[in-house]
Amino acid sequence: MQQDNWEDLKLFLALIRAGNMRDAAATCGVSYSTISRRIDALTSRSPVALFEPEKGRYHLTAAGEDFFRTAEEIEERLFALSRRAFGQDQVLRGHVSISILDALATSPYMAVLQEFADTYPEITLDIRVGNTLADLDRGQADLALRFGAAPQGHLIGRRLTETARAVYASHAYAEQIEKGNDAKWICFTPKETAAVWKKTTPFPDALDAVYMSHMPAQLTACKLGVGLCYLPCFLADNEPGLRRLSDPDCPPFQTLWLLRHPETRNNARLRALADFIANRTKSYADLLSGKARKTEAI
Repeated sequence: MQQDNWEDLKLFLALIRAGNMRDAAATCGVSYSTISRRIDALTSRSPVALFEPEKGRYHLTAAGEDFFRTAEEIEERLFALSRRAFGQDQVLRGHVSISILDALATSPYMAVLQEFADTYPEITLDIRVGNTLADLDRGQADLALRFGAAPQGHLIGRRLTETARAVYASHAYAEQIEKGNDAKWICFTPKETAAVWKKTTPFPDALDAVYMSHMPAQLTACKLGVGLCYLPCFLADNEPGLRRLSDPDCPPFQTLWLLRHPETRNNARLRALADFIANRTKSYADLLSGKARKTEAI
């Protein structure tokens, strides 16, 4: 095969991983016509067929499988080269990215990131909000702020603090429960998983009213009286429209960690951001632990 440039190989890898042109184009941030044209050009340069013909899908031939593995090896070497170069950068000027959950992209951590931006005006923050753990190996973020257990594998974890959760309801909804109405849950997870944490609350047998995959949306639904919600105290304790119905609990899955790749750990901007977040976390200890508000149990 003639020499292929890396951009074509990236599109090829995205196509195989996505399984179709449309999703691959969305992943790469290019148009459908662009990826179609580039893939056609790449395959036309190959002396052997890379794909089995099938309408709408792309299944690799044996030669295509070999090409895919080789492209992945090239990709990993380029990622490693980029990580090592980034890790040696000692300048407090330029770009640094952080992956953060939607629940954390509110008070207090959005305020912390704003303080960091004010303190280091020559550092550009790229804040990537989402519930999927960023792949630090592939450079999807330089730093990740996540809940969970101690990180496994090669990633470096910095334990920040335990965070508390409690049961909340709107004042009107709590009054209805006090009058004898049945309580229902606003849930984040499927029923089988939710049952585990429900047992630790005063409402273990309450049915589920609705499922939501977005915690700030859960908070809004709770304020509107849709149901009970098991929320982080740092998210709900500052809401005057909510009443806390249980004492704060610190489940293991709510431990807060900063994650980074070992090859990037010495980058000056990354160290500055990680240290800043860790230090400011201490000043929010009462809010994060649920000590900033009293419980009004039913």
